[in-house]
Amino acid sequence: MKLTICGSAGSYGAPLRACSSYLVTSERSNLLMDLGNGSFSNFLAVSETSLLSGVFISHRHHDHLADLVSLFHFMKFVPGAKVDKLPLLATAVTYEALCNLTGLALAEVFDFRKIDVNSKILLGDLELTFCETDHVDGTLGIKITESDGRTIVYSADSAYCDSLVALAQNADILLAESTWIERPRWSSRGIHMDALEVGELGEAAGVARLVITHVAYPNDPNQARQVASTKYSGEILIANDFDVIEV
Repeated sequence: MKLTICGSAGSYGAPLRACSSYLVTSERSNLLMDLGNGSFSNFLAVSETSLLSGVFISHRHHDHLADLVSLFHFMKFVPGAKVDKLPLLATAVTYEALCNLTGLALAEVFDFRKIDVNSKILLGDLELTFCETDHVDGTLGIKITESDGRTIVYSADSAYCDSLVALAQNADILLAESTWIERPRWSSRGIHMDALEVGELGEAAGVARLVITHVAYPNDPNQARQVASTKYSGEILIANDFDVIEV
């Protein structure tokens, strides 16, 4: 199993970084997680839509779903871009937001599969399970387990929360957001993690490797890694667009 970074910026684009999108590839499956602003062009540089097994949209914010519009039009109008309707995994509130925001007949291209914290989805040789995160309503983190037992957990957007600690227990890779180096004073509640918190999450969950993503420009991802390393004792990687991480 491998993880390809199609977009790594937090909240809005950054120099040489599109917004959140991540491709998980196994022997028999290709799962695309989120499609933020600008990420579809990066996806096309590393894969093909006809190879996709499914798309997971973690929540309703534009920096995680805006380029689903590009995927929709590409699959609708380009010959050979799809074989069958593509499974689209999202909560009911996220799917409703997608329909309202895009004004598109998504069912022409996608097979919507409603998910929640109790869902267990089999997608080829991948098992997908979920948890609620501390963000907007309907935000889900996801755990991807390959048939050989290797695991990737994606935090989506979230503050530090016990549900993510539980989902990420002993994961091979935790792909987790660190929007901020240090929480800004105006942030009165969780919503996102800072660098200390993402390090604490990795340590509490006992993950093998921590991959930091969704760092909001102009925050420095390398500074986020340095700060997170004061709380997390394992290997820390920075997600950069087009990186390929073997699991």
